[in-house]
Amino acid sequence: MNSSTAHTVFCTQKPARLDLTGTRRYGALHFLVPPKAQVGKADVTSESVLEELKIPLAMFNPETDFLLLLGDPVIMALTLHVVLTEHGHCTVLKWDKNASLYYTVHVEQPRKDA
Repeated sequence: MNSSTAHTVFCTQKPARLDLTGTRRYGALHFLVPPKAQVGKADVTSESVLEELKIPLAMFNPETDFLLLLGDPVIMALTLHVVLTEHGHCTVLKWDKNASLYYTVHVEQPRKDA
């Protein structure tokens, strides 16, 4: 990674008991929604989450930033949907429990003609 370019790891939710130290090599963490938010509970709807994601994800740069998908699976799916709809591709951090480290996975929006 180029150290002169600021990288950000956009994390869907801050986990209660998960050490995210291994993500630091990819950039500063930026949490997108409150840690205990769950779509379908306590007036949290997919529409409200999409609205909450708009502002922070407007700063997402698919060339330099990363997604870390943690927490509520619906929030993870909505986050990926927003990024792929806007940019067509992104890089996701994935945990390898055998190697005890994060690695990158490039994700692209499927073509409609495929």
